[in-house]
Amino acid sequence: MGTIIKVVIGIIIGAVGFWTLDQYVIEGALVTKQTGNIKQEVPMSGNDLSHAQDNKVSNAQEKDEAGELESLTNEIESLKQEMEIKNQELLSSKLESKRLNAIIKGDDASLDDLKLNQNSANDKSSSGLNKFEGIPESHHSLLSRPESTPKATYELHNDLTSEEEDISWATMKEQQINHFLMSYKDSAQYIIHRVDCRSTLCEIIGTEHPSERDIWSEVTGQMRNQAWWEFIGSHTTSSTDSNGNLLFVTILQRNQGVEKAN
Repeated sequence: MGTIIKVVIGIIIGAVGFWTLDQYVIEGALVTKQTGNIKQEVPMSGNDLSHAQDNKVSNAQEKDEAGELESLTNEIESLKQEMEIKNQELLSSKLESKRLNAIIKGDDASLDDLKLNQNSANDKSSSGLNKFEGIPESHHSLLSRPESTPKATYELHNDLTSEEEDISWATMKEQQINHFLMSYKDSAQYIIHRVDCRSTLCEIIGTEHPSERDIWSEVTGQMRNQAWWEFIGSHTTSSTDSNGNLLFVTILQRNQGVEKAN
């Protein structure tokens, strides 16, 4: 009897132990499976986030590069324009310096030579071969009297190339016009090739980059509001080249009444 009891107790203990071991294995498998799922889900979420961040960084870099390129282009155009204006100012300064030195020294011969050189230059400019000296070839058609453009502009251009230069007035007026054109808010949208003043006329030759606005018309309109403006009006002839640039020539005619009043 005692042996039977021991056997029964052993069977019960074995059953309990087996059940406990089975529950432990099942719970361990569930934990392992859940941990595996977590390990799989975390890297996938991280990859998605990484790709999104990479796309944002790439788009930001592209925008920054485009902005830098546009800024550099505008800066180069402004520097080119400034160099041309400085060359004009340097030439005017040299002529004025020669004239003042001749006056200080009382050297009439030097003054006569200076006037002779100026007249010679004017004569050359008025000739057919040298009429376009210093003017870009792309703008020659604007000064060749085609039927489609106003005649007055060409007549004024011929008058300017043949008239004698009033050095003090011309130098001052060129500097005032150049300063205004350089400091204008949309100056990056155009290039000024030359500003040339003589005694009654000033000529502005330039190129406007393609734009939805008529910027040069705005510029000439704002000129009239400046304190240095002493012209009775402006005459502009323009055309568009194959790249969509606006080629323009603007001539300002001096108000003789202002000259007498001054």
